[in-house]
Amino acid sequence: MKAYIHDDFLLSTDLSKRLYHDHAEKMPIFDYHSHLNIKTIAENQCIPNLGKAWLDGDHYKWRAVRASGIDEDLISGTGSWRDKFMAWAKAVPNTIGNPIYQWTHMELKRYFDIDTILTPETAEAIYEQTQEMMQDDEFKPRRLLQRLGVKYLSTTDDPIDSLEHHRTLAADKTWEIISVPAFRPDKAMEADNPETFNKYMDQLAAVTDIDIVQYEDLIRALDQRHQFFHDNGCRFSDHALERPVGVFASPVEVDKLFVRVRSGEVLRPDEVTVFQSAVMLEFGRMAARRGWIMQLHIAALRNINTAMYKNIGPGAGGDCMADGEIIRPLARFLDMLEQEDALPKTVLYTLNPMYNDLLAAIAGCFNKGPVLQKLQFGPPWWFNDTLRGIESHFETLAAIGTLPLFIGMTTDTNSFYAYPRHEYFRRILSRLLASWVDRGEIPGDAVHLGKVVENISFNNAEAYFALRR
Repeated sequence: MKAYIHDDFLLSTDLSKRLYHDHAEKMPIFDYHSHLNIKTIAENQCIPNLGKAWLDGDHYKWRAVRASGIDEDLISGTGSWRDKFMAWAKAVPNTIGNPIYQWTHMELKRYFDIDTILTPETAEAIYEQTQEMMQDDEFKPRRLLQRLGVKYLSTTDDPIDSLEHHRTLAADKTWEIISVPAFRPDKAMEADNPETFNKYMDQLAAVTDIDIVQYEDLIRALDQRHQFFHDNGCRFSDHALERPVGVFASPVEVDKLFVRVRSGEVLRPDEVTVFQSAVMLEFGRMAARRGWIMQLHIAALRNINTAMYKNIGPGAGGDCMADGEIIRPLARFLDMLEQEDALPKTVLYTLNPMYNDLLAAIAGCFNKGPVLQKLQFGPPWWFNDTLRGIESHFETLAAIGTLPLFIGMTTDTNSFYAYPRHEYFRRILSRLLASWVDRGEIPGDAVHLGKVVENISFNNAEAYFALRR
């Protein structure tokens, strides 16, 4: 019987196999948005077992385990990693049709050469076998990344971070992967919660040695940290926005809002939007000034389960897709920067696929040479990195944008075992292009299509982000 994960997994035609094996498979990985722990990489810390490797903070899996009726102690609680792994094995059969099922078995195959299907009956043997293997240096983080062909990676870092571990890696001549921080200043935008916002302002003030009293003090402090990140190799910013912000006011009005929230006053929602619009505009200007890429993650409605948030914290599996108007405020924001000739390269992500066509369309409004596809409709993200979601993403890019210029996939994960997701993405790309040829929708020029596959898999991202040591 053929193994579930085999050489031609997801590939059924000669052309799809050729596109994948001759082109996609050989390309390295550019992971421009991840949540990997850079300290773990710098110290090359051993991850002792597959329970911790797979389940430590993985809200994708946590949601599936909860849905399977398993107690929270074996999800986010105090249960042992072995017991949590056994709980996950009970949930796995319920994930058939979900990419988690496919990723689980791709990871067993690619990292451990295990063809066994994970079930409650096979879990004990798989856990024991993998635990023994994971004590070897081949399974330490640095080697794992190299084994899967990672050439570039970016982590997600707060402006107040010291970046000491990035500096350690940058100075390490044995570290061959180009790894850089990404500037993620979301906490500087959270003026809707004066208590947490002001606590963060005080932390930012301590790091920058700037007394943050007025709005201009805040921008000066953020710009100082932006330069610090730049000096340490950062060339990306990340911004999480439930909805884009594009309601602008004068600096005097924004300063009044800032002073009020610094005093502990709760702003109205419309006032928060004005403040956030002003700060985002400054982030766009900083990115343009230093030649950065700005990444906007749109339409995630976070922490909607209040009890879960209070008991476990953020990122526990209580997030979903947001809806509401996004295009008009996004258009105003992008246009304001473009009028100043300060619109940086920008990647637009959406968690809600109902916005796919909208973001692909708006990206085309702001392209300008000599940059190829200056504004990118970014990769299918979170709930969308499924077989259906990835295919839909390609189809949208082809129909509305310029698919051959697409910058490809990211892992968007904290797991060192998630890199087969790039393989999954590339297999789906090869399969879809071959199906278009079979239907007579595009020419069957295998050489040209092979180049398209290579570019989307890696080359476009390498050119777009232009990282250097």
